[in-house]
Amino acid sequence: MKRLALLPAFLSAALFICPAALAQDEKAKEDKPEKKKKTDKKQKTKLRGEYGIMASVLKLDEETCAKIQAQCEANAKALKEADAAGKAKLKELRAALAKAKKAKEEDKVADLQKQIKEAEQAKAKQQAENMAKIMAPLTDEQKAVWKAFDLNRVMMREFKAAKLTKEQTASVKKLCDEAAAGIPFASECTDAEKKQARADGLKKLAEKVTSDVLTEEQRAKLTKGAKEGKAKGKAKAGGKAKAKKEAKPAEGDKEEGAE
Repeated sequence: MKRLALLPAFLSAALFICPAALAQDEKAKEDKPEKKKKTDKKQKTKLRGEYGIMASVLKLDEETCAKIQAQCEANAKALKEADAAGKAKLKELRAALAKAKKAKEEDKVADLQKQIKEAEQAKAKQQAENMAKIMAPLTDEQKAVWKAFDLNRVMMREFKAAKLTKEQTASVKKLCDEAAAGIPFASECTDAEKKQARADGLKKLAEKVTSDVLTEEQRAKLTKGAKEGKAKGKAKAGGKAKAKKEAKPAEGDKEEGAE
């Protein structure tokens, strides 16, 4: 009973104390400084895939990203319109070429082969022009950095099996930076001459990495792996040829089947 009698007194005290405590709490909230909103939050870009990587590597600003995005969309639209017509034309030319070869019309075959080559070159040229438009917002310095990054990726794939150390990886990057000016982008290789220039440049760069960066053990490992890969490739090709030959029925079998 004593406990029950004390309850009203306790509740009365609580009713007086709580509003005061609440008021102090509200005042404390008002006095507490507001947290500053982060203004340096990294801007998100719509660029994805290769161009998303480009934006990250070159630390492109929002304006440059927007220009590249707009050009990508314009290129995609133009390519879609041209691609349908181009594919149809090439299909028609290749069908005519097959027919001309069967008929042994040598002059016609030569002419059609020339037309097909020109159509393929025109497509490659258009792709190169589209890429040039995408790269246009970049400075010369940014283009050089991006090309060196591209070459470095190629070399990292080429020498993946060597398991390069951090120091070796840094050395490869330096060699790629130095070689970038003399090796065209893959997208710039619209003719045989440029394709050869890129192939020669990559070969020279790979040789430089092999001689200046790799250890004797790494070189031996890659040489052994290349030989084994070549042997496997030959064996696979030989197996396919043998299987094809065995699957093809002999002339006598055909005649027996016909009977």
